[in-house]
Amino acid sequence: MADNVYETGETTQAIDMTQAVCHACPHLGHDDDRLSYSCYADERNSCFRFGQAEAIGAEQQANYCLCAGHTRCPIFQQQAVKTTPKPTLSLGKLIFGFLSSH
Repeated sequence: MADNVYETGETTQAIDMTQAVCHACPHLGHDDDRLSYSCYADERNSCFRFGQAEAIGAEQQANYCLCAGHTRCPIFQQQAVKTTPKPTLSLGKLIFGFLSSH
């Protein structure tokens, strides 16, 4: 059965995936193609939050990756912590350096 055909009780229903609305995480992609993803829990779906493909389980995908709730994902939220630049100089060192040079 094709990926876009689903059994729904007594009938088989074809779903046009080009019309499907998927509120997926912007960091979701297939492990071999970062720009593509499945709108359902799929072992090919990976998390690219930190640059490299990381495997994600079906439950994680359903709860976060494939819905608007991806902003509540612990992995999604970790990025803000990882990209916050650490100061290289303290304010005291900056002031002392400035005063010493003048």
